[in-house]
Amino acid sequence: ANYAACLAGMERLKPTLLLDLYLGSHVESLFSEIRKRALTQYFSPYVSADLDKMASTFGTSVPALEDELMRLILDKRIAARIDSNKRLLVAKQADLRSAVFESALQACRDWKRRNFGRYSTSGSNLCVTESNPASGAASAAASLAVLPPLALAPRQQPLLAHAMMQCNNVHLGAQRQLDRLVAVAASVGLVVNTQKTVVLCVPDDIEAAIFCRGADGQATELPRCQQFVYLGGLVPDAREDLRRRRGLAWAAFRSVRAVLQSEALPDRQRAALFQAVIETVLLYNAETWTLTDSLEQQVDAAHAGLLRAAFNIGVERVTNAALYRRAGLPRPSDLLRRRRLQLAGHLIRDESYCPQPVQEVLLLTLQAPYRRGQARTRRYVDCLLADAGAPDTAGGAAFVRAQAMKRALSMSFFSKLVGGGGGNSGSQSSSSRGPPSAADQAFARYAAAAEGARGGVGGGATGSAGQGAGKLFADVKANASRMGPGEQASRLYVMLPVFCKVYSSLPSSEMSASFPDVGQFCSHASKLMVTEIKKRASNQSTVNASAAIVDFLEADALDESKSGGWMLLTTLNLLATGGKNLIEAMTACSLPSTLVKCLYLFFDLPPLPEATACSQQQQLTPCEQRALLQRTFTQLLVRLCSHTEPAEELVQKNDLSLLFGAVCSPCANHNVIWRKAAADVLTTLSRYGLTYTVRQYIHKEACIKQCVNGIMKAAGSPLDTVEMLVTICCFLKDASETNQNLLDDFWHANGYQRITQIILNLEEMDVQDWETATDNLICLAASLATCGCVQLKPSDTVANSICQIPNFTVPQPAGKGTLIHHLLPPAV
Repeated sequence: ANYAACLAGMERLKPTLLLDLYLGSHVESLFSEIRKRALTQYFSPYVSADLDKMASTFGTSVPALEDELMRLILDKRIAARIDSNKRLLVAKQADLRSAVFESALQACRDWKRRNFGRYSTSGSNLCVTESNPASGAASAAASLAVLPPLALAPRQQPLLAHAMMQCNNVHLGAQRQLDRLVAVAASVGLVVNTQKTVVLCVPDDIEAAIFCRGADGQATELPRCQQFVYLGGLVPDAREDLRRRRGLAWAAFRSVRAVLQSEALPDRQRAALFQAVIETVLLYNAETWTLTDSLEQQVDAAHAGLLRAAFNIGVERVTNAALYRRAGLPRPSDLLRRRRLQLAGHLIRDESYCPQPVQEVLLLTLQAPYRRGQARTRRYVDCLLADAGAPDTAGGAAFVRAQAMKRALSMSFFSKLVGGGGGNSGSQSSSSRGPPSAADQAFARYAAAAEGARGGVGGGATGSAGQGAGKLFADVKANASRMGPGEQASRLYVMLPVFCKVYSSLPSSEMSASFPDVGQFCSHASKLMVTEIKKRASNQSTVNASAAIVDFLEADALDESKSGGWMLLTTLNLLATGGKNLIEAMTACSLPSTLVKCLYLFFDLPPLPEATACSQQQQLTPCEQRALLQRTFTQLLVRLCSHTEPAEELVQKNDLSLLFGAVCSPCANHNVIWRKAAADVLTTLSRYGLTYTVRQYIHKEACIKQCVNGIMKAAGSPLDTVEMLVTICCFLKDASETNQNLLDDFWHANGYQRITQIILNLEEMDVQDWETATDNLICLAASLATCGCVQLKPSDTVANSICQIPNFTVPQPAGKGTLIHHLLPPAV
């Protein structure tokens, strides 16, 4: 910000303002206040600020700036401290969480002290009323004058302030309270309108006849109501209110359907319009609903259905996760959790407004018989703790004992592991930083002990080793704030061999059971891989970048300290079998798009040195090492592309076209293995990752046409061209099961003419195995005729033909028969 220029402009304007008759005496104080506000505004977004940069920004010296900041700190305008040694202004960390908790506990103590006597008297059917002696009957008259139509409910707590009257939980108590209200109203000349006063019973099967007795002695029975709408909400049934809100939301959608479904409207503005017009109708005041698990699922389903209609998504296979990512909106269940916490925070934060009603609702424990299969009813405060992610403490003493036992066992296990023998596992991480510290040595001994525990036999050793991996990562997380990126990466590299040895021979289901933090570990490992690859590929030519990345990823049998990239790749390959949550964590770190870029770079790898006999220490030749890397790298990408999230991430990063380009790009003979890897990844993506977004991307970016043009320009051997074409045709067969757009793209790109040209070229050339390649191409072209989802039917002209054979019937086929979905061009 140009604070210095603004302040200098003010200084130039200052002499003119001092001459003003009215402002002259206030100019100095105004300018001082503006400068203080500027300093406060500059520092407010930061945790710390450099004094040198801050002084240059405000056009002053560091000592003068320190004097100004010191005055602001003393006046409590800035909550910070001045570090003159490091020349920093550091903000003070306020513990707001502890302050809120202490405020809530104090409010509970005050409520208990104030209301203990009242609850003791209410047990004896004694009613205690509070009045203001200063105002007397005038205050009662004023309160009754603004009272809307009443609704009586057989509950001791008030359901809604100013709209429902607090009643006893028995019929006679409600009648007595109404009689008292009628008497007070009559004393100030008011009459209760029996036409607008109704009785609401919760539940509605309670038989309660309430009479309004007038001053003349006549008694009128008040009518009963089944439902009551207050502030847009239906009282008291949340299920009926949800059904009503769903209808109102669809009515709101129909009113703006033409605008929402317009193709010219960007997705961001469509989501904002949906949020303003439709979501507010569906979820207004929904944080006050009492939602069960089934009702919460109905809310999510209703919101997702409306969002699909807004984005004009019909029968296409689009998951809800992809839909919400495209819209950039949270799910209703997550939104309502945040709203419930915000509502509770607003009510609890103000200590003066947290007496009886709020705390009764928070701590109310309902007593009722349970039917078979019904979940246990929780207090509202327990629901808030669950929304905040706190552990379930409903077990009471059992929960405390379990936590204490778990803590004692974990501390005992940690002390045994760290107290075990030393090791040199930390040599790799500390080699570049000089002598390792005591913490690094302990961490390395812990890793060696955990690795040794894996060598045992039996389930106990496996569980101990899994806990050891968890403890290693817990140590990394605990010290993350005190470690730099390099030190944190070195700690992860030490942990990778332990993780690989523990989980290489275990099923993937054991991963989350023995390692609860596996999701966070997966994120750290994915970020580390992306960072290492970007570091080696930035500002480099394609040849140098590809060589540097392969040198990092390949295993080195002679020097294990240089195999960190290989261990990282193996770890990610194991994590890719852990389920959808780990795949989403990898996708969030942009790992799939980074690996596809690497695959595209590997086409420019330089040739390997001539093969030599491997020594006793070197177990693999360079060619075998490269083949091992290609197999593991391909397996990782195939496992990632077996889910829809990585495919959509490739679309967002515009890297899916690189995969199509890699399949049909010419390359040197020693890099053909990478083109086969790209073909395997593309085939997997066609089976599992073809969502609506991916199909639209392939169609709009003309990826099929790009492949056909690449095959036409290929100058390699004819068999390589046949292999490229087979890959594309297999992709089209899988992609045409639900939609024929991509098959039509192949037609319009003259793909069938290219098949004919390749077949004729193979016949003319003296190429080994040309007959097998020709047969495969012809069978593949014929199989494309049966691909697609649209069934071809004979035209009416055939049935009304002039030349017809009398008594002719179509014979039944001997086999099951095959439907033709796609007509091939006559040239083929």
